[in-house]
Amino acid sequence: MSTAVAPMQDFIDRLKTSLRDDVARMIPEEVLAQMIQSVIREEFFVGKVTKGNGYEQKSPPEFHKLILDAVRPILEKRAAEIAIKMAPQIEAGIDAVIKESATALLLGTIDNVFKNAAISLGNNWGFQSAVEQALRNKGILR
Repeated sequence: MSTAVAPMQDFIDRLKTSLRDDVARMIPEEVLAQMIQSVIREEFFVGKVTKGNGYEQKSPPEFHKLILDAVRPILEKRAAEIAIKMAPQIEAGIDAVIKESATALLLGTIDNVFKNAAISLGNNWGFQSAVEQALRNKGILR
């Protein structure tokens, strides 16, 4: 039985190869060139659209991705050069953000401590208002 399958499979394989070769010989050069151009256009220059239940996702053409991949190292190098050149300004900006964030966090923590203390004293807003006014007078709270 296994010997009968091998000749049949061999025949099928030879038939496939023969048909593939015959079809390839029958396609005129102009048609083949158009087919290749069409595939290149569709694969590299036309974006893809993926549709699902209630959504449609568009992706850029492959050519855009190839350009971005080629340009990315150049942009990264240039960005690093600019960052090194402007390091003092960048560090000053980072310091300002950290200082502003730290100050806001500290004031928020102090505010919560005084609110909790006022609530535990049983005088919800009188004590808190007095403390907040004192902090404003000292320039600690805005």
